[in-house]
Amino acid sequence: MDTDARTVFLAAVAAHLLADFCLQSDADVAAKRRFRFWAFFKHATIHAVAVYLFVGLWTLGLLPVVVLFSHLLIDGAKETVLRWLAPRDADDRPRVRWKFWSIVVDQLLHVAVLAIAVVFLSRLDLIPGEPYWCTLLGTGPWQKALVLLSGVVLAVYTGGVLIGVLVHPMLQEIRAAGGSNGLSPEQRGLEHGGRFIGQLERALILLFILTGQPAGVGFLIAAKSIFRFGELKDDTARKEAEYIIIGTLLSFAWALTIAWATHWALGATGA
Repeated sequence: MDTDARTVFLAAVAAHLLADFCLQSDADVAAKRRFRFWAFFKHATIHAVAVYLFVGLWTLGLLPVVVLFSHLLIDGAKETVLRWLAPRDADDRPRVRWKFWSIVVDQLLHVAVLAIAVVFLSRLDLIPGEPYWCTLLGTGPWQKALVLLSGVVLAVYTGGVLIGVLVHPMLQEIRAAGGSNGLSPEQRGLEHGGRFIGQLERALILLFILTGQPAGVGFLIAAKSIFRFGELKDDTARKEAEYIIIGTLLSFAWALTIAWATHWALGATGA
C-alpha cells in the first residue's frame, strides 16, 4: 500500500470510528434495535459523509458509496442476529457474550471493508493523487492527526461501550439485590456520572502515556481510590465495591493498551 493509499485508509478508519462512537446518539442506537430503516440510513449516511470529508479526495465518490451500502448491510445483519438468534437476559437484552462479540465482529468487518476498498482502488489506480488535507497540512502531520484521533476515540468512547457491555450483568445483580437503602447505583449518583468519569480517566491515561509521563497513571489510580474509599470500605455494599473495582481495572487496562498502541502508531506514521 503506497503513501496515498495508506493515508486514505487511515482517514477512512478515523472517520468510521468518529461516526460510530461519537456521532451516533443513544436514540439512534435504540431506533436501530427496533429496526427503523431511517435510523440505519441516517447512520450509514453520516459514515459516508465523514469518510468523504476525511479522505479529502473530492472526485473519489466510489468509496463513500461503498461505505454507505456496506454499513447498511453489516449493521442490519448485526441487529438481525442480536434480535432473532441471541439468547436474552433478565432485561430482555442479548447476553453479554453475544453483545460483546457482535460489537467486535461488526467493527472488524467495517475496517476490513475499508481496507479491501482502498487496496482495490489503489491497484486500479483510481485514487486521484494526494488527498487535499495532505497538501494543506503535509502528509506526516495529517497521518499523525488521524492516528491520534483514532486513539482518542478508541480509548475514551469505544472503551466505554465495551466495558459497559461487560459489566452490565454485575449492574443487574446489584439492582436485583436492591443496593443500599433499596436504591440502585444510578439513583444514588449523577445521571451518566460513571460514564463521564470513565471517559475522563481513559483520556488522562492516554495523555500521560503520549506525553511520556506513565507515572501519572499511578497518581490517577491513587486519586480514584481516595475518592471511592467510602464505597470500597463499606461491607454492606460489597457487590458495588467489586463492581467499581472490576470496572476500573477494565477501564485502565483498555486505556493503557490503546495508549501504547497509539504511541507506537504515531512513531510508525508520517516518516
